[in-house]
Amino acid sequence: MTTQASAVLKGIYYPAGSSRAEPAEIMVDTYGLIHPAVSSKHLGIPRCGMTEMKISTRVGSTPRQLRFPDGSLFETEDNDAVDQVLPPGGSGWFEGVIHKLESKARHVLISAAVIFGFIYLFMVYVVPDASRRVAMSLPPSVAVSVGEGTLDLLDDFAFDPSRLSAERKAELRQQLQELAAASGSEFTYRLEFRSSPEIGANAFALPDGTLVLMDGLEELAENDQQIMAVMSHEIGHVVHRHGLRQALQRSGLSVMLILVTGDIVSATNLAAAIPAFLLESHYSREMETEADDYALQHMQKVGLEPVHFANIMRLLAASHGQDDEDGMPGFLSTHPMMEERIERFEP
Repeated sequence: MTTQASAVLKGIYYPAGSSRAEPAEIMVDTYGLIHPAVSSKHLGIPRCGMTEMKISTRVGSTPRQLRFPDGSLFETEDNDAVDQVLPPGGSGWFEGVIHKLESKARHVLISAAVIFGFIYLFMVYVVPDASRRVAMSLPPSVAVSVGEGTLDLLDDFAFDPSRLSAERKAELRQQLQELAAASGSEFTYRLEFRSSPEIGANAFALPDGTLVLMDGLEELAENDQQIMAVMSHEIGHVVHRHGLRQALQRSGLSVMLILVTGDIVSATNLAAAIPAFLLESHYSREMETEADDYALQHMQKVGLEPVHFANIMRLLAASHGQDDEDGMPGFLSTHPMMEERIERFEP
């Protein structure tokens, strides 16, 4: 029989089927057999081999639990002694590595840095890429389902009815249909009108193809061509499914679940994230660039001078008193820098 080190372990003994706790000592001989110490014999500690017991993994300096075959329990803080008398291979390499990492502050800090680094890379690179793949692979019906009801929610707490006349709305809707007809998009676009003193001059695109024009933007624009230039940009957000992608990114692990399992039903549960994103968040540099690219190409395709987009951007910047992108509404917000974007649309 293979021999091993012997030791006396001090701790607390819990008899089987009882909540009573008693100080106790157990002896482990060189053959791995457990005996109650002389002072603990009256407690009825059973005799058995170490291989018959269930021994908890070492986690830092927390007490170890040794469970006897009859269900009784011995708990000790003498972790080093337990490691000393464990059967060969009883601790396992993984537990040993974990204990070494936990034993030194430097190892803990390094491990924490690695974990946070992984989380950062996951959120900055993996989740956005996975969100793009998922959003573009889903059928248009899913984007429509996600967008349905969003405008109703926004009307409840953010938007007021538009003050524009029915004739003006019909005029702009007709222009949008002519603009969208040349897009070849799989979505059906409709133009809605709202107002809000807090939001002011702005426009939004919902995942289902609904475009929302705020009264403030209609009042600010010098001509309808500028408004249609903004609509071209918003159509770009719909075509590239930016609203759905942002909702997926905000959902975190949900996007990975959809990517791995193909559970489309989970995607339709993202609708609640859309209103908050539209009002509180901004598109990424990549998304704004994609929408700009689409707007520029589409405007050239339909014969709408790109300079109209540059002009409305300058008007919006002046109305908000901003020299950079901070505080800019919807399609002007974040990156790339406003001046760089304007230059792309100028002659």
